[in-house]
Amino acid sequence: MSQASDPATQDLTYVLLITGGAEEYIAEAKLCLCSAFAELGEDRSGVRFRVVTDQAAAFEGWPVTVQPLDAEQFEAWKGEDRLFFRARIQLLRWLLETVGGPVVSIDTDVVFRRSPRLLAERIGPGRSVMHKAEGRPSLSLKAKRRSLVGRFPQQTVPGPDGRGYRFARAWRMWNAGVLGLHPTLVDRFDEALGVHDGVHKAFRTYTAEQIAMSYLLGTHSRVSTADDVIEHYYDGWSMLANGLSPRANYRLEAQRLFEAHPDADAETLIVAYRSRGLPVYRKTLTHRATDFARHRLGELRKRRG
Repeated sequence: MSQASDPATQDLTYVLLITGGAEEYIAEAKLCLCSAFAELGEDRSGVRFRVVTDQAAAFEGWPVTVQPLDAEQFEAWKGEDRLFFRARIQLLRWLLETVGGPVVSIDTDVVFRRSPRLLAERIGPGRSVMHKAEGRPSLSLKAKRRSLVGRFPQQTVPGPDGRGYRFARAWRMWNAGVLGLHPTLVDRFDEALGVHDGVHKAFRTYTAEQIAMSYLLGTHSRVSTADDVIEHYYDGWSMLANGLSPRANYRLEAQRLFEAHPDADAETLIVAYRSRGLPVYRKTLTHRATDFARHRLGELRKRRG
């Protein structure tokens, strides 16, 4: 993967990864960028945004560095099981080596509620950031592997390199929708890959990346939360009173913004976002998915008499 045009910097660099061209993810990324620049205001110094993508044309004119995604390299990073989240770990290592300063990887389904500049003081040698702590991992396993669940936080996970990665009793998993790291950790990434591959082999769980990065940052740095700055609306199993998940509601907000300004450039959209604002959907949750299903079933039964 070739290096992007902006020089190595000690500025805080936020990174979004968008692959495959799905319009909903591009819309999420643009909503995220609108929120970030709206919170920064007129002074954007000290913070940069980089979009790693195979859809470069979608971000033409945006105040970001567009990093073309090397599809062949990204595919190789997935490993023999072709795991997307494993490739993200490798990409993050490459970015730390390339950018030369602190990097914050963010998912597309986030919005900024406060200035992106605030995370800069939380990242440095021995200091890292993840979205928020989630406690010990809850792994959905088949019955034949369920006995591993109770031992997991205390067990040693064997990595493919033959090394055993020991999880302390007090270890916690953090949400990886936000990952802020200092370049001093770059030499530790083989550990993250070892944990990822070992956990994937043992548990076959999609949270292997999250467990691996929680292990890496929790072992070699003090982890701080980012959820007071960045809202991560990933929870597709929660329903609002209108029957939609938070993610569906935010995608509707993005659609409304873009449809109201169909030919607007990026700066116009940022100003429009700033003047319009954005509701806080996650804080108005009224139903979990199962509760909502029971509620709707009850309503149908009433209608049928």
